[in-house]
Amino acid sequence: MIKIQKDKTSLRRRTVLISLAVLVVILAGIGGYWYLQSKNTSSDTNTPKPATKEQIDSGNSIKESTVDSSTKTGKPSSTSDAPTESTDGSVVVSIPYADSTRLTVLIQGIVSGACTLTLEGNGQTITKTANIQSGPSSSTCEGFSYGPLGAGTWTATVSVKTSSATGSATQSITVK
Repeated sequence: MIKIQKDKTSLRRRTVLISLAVLVVILAGIGGYWYLQSKNTSSDTNTPKPATKEQIDSGNSIKESTVDSSTKTGKPSSTSDAPTESTDGSVVVSIPYADSTRLTVLIQGIVSGACTLTLEGNGQTITKTANIQSGPSSSTCEGFSYGPLGAGTWTATVSVKTSSATGSATQSITVK
């Protein structure tokens, strides 16, 4: 009788230990999956997501009203606080931020087209192109990839071209 009870107790212990081991393996798998998902999500935070249809429609509506105002008055309906801004045709282009590795471009009155960046300094000329990306209240160039610029003064010129208009802006960049 004692041997049968020992066997039952022993069997019960094995069952509990196996169940606990399986539970630990499952929890470790869930934890690993969660860790990898959170790691992938955090690295994608700097990658722009495609605009939704609602964002595109809103941006196009605002741009059309800006172009309509601009056409009626002969002046842009609004301007940004950009350090340098210029207009050619009906396109307003500005460079509110520039440093040795990146710059920001804002475009008003654009639906689609192309941007060209020209960087000149230290006897070098760097030219990059990008498409225009529509936003809800303005557009921007999709992005230019250029490495750290060498020390000195550089001139950044962004030219924008659509099927019916052009525009440009120039910004000086001092790299120490």
